[in-house]
Amino acid sequence: PSYVHSDRGSAFASDEFRRFLLSKGIACSRTTPYNPQGNAQAERYTGIVWKTILLALKSQGLPTEQWPAVLPDALHAVRSLLCTSTNATPHERFLVFSRRSTSGRSIPAWLLDMEEVRLLEVNPTYAYVRFPDGRESSVSTRHLALPDQVVLKKHNK
Repeated sequence: PSYVHSDRGSAFASDEFRRFLLSKGIACSRTTPYNPQGNAQAERYTGIVWKTILLALKSQGLPTEQWPAVLPDALHAVRSLLCTSTNATPHERFLVFSRRSTSGRSIPAWLLDMEEVRLLEVNPTYAYVRFPDGRESSVSTRHLALPDQVVLKKHNK
């Protein structure tokens, strides 16, 4: 990178780190002390990674002290999670080639699980639909896909 913005952690404040950046021609800046909002994007991402680590630890029955054991899997999970607004994973956006999940897809399984519905009424925000079993319901138009037929993501019934 040509620029690094970091918090005021000791690893980023060391002379060794500063010399390294200087030798590579990389500019740097640091957040305001005691103001994590100044680095909100990094703080949010760190929170997502930590929650993923905790979930992996819990699913494997490991104590928190064992977090390094699940870190690679947690990072892989976060990096291969599809962002539906860009239709790409963080890995694909950063390195410009695919990194699919362990199932071989970057599309979440729930997104593939659609149910055909009949569109009865619609406005810009909500639609009134009929399911194959005869049930009728109002749903957010965000949960509808309009290829050849109207389908509804099953998890949002």
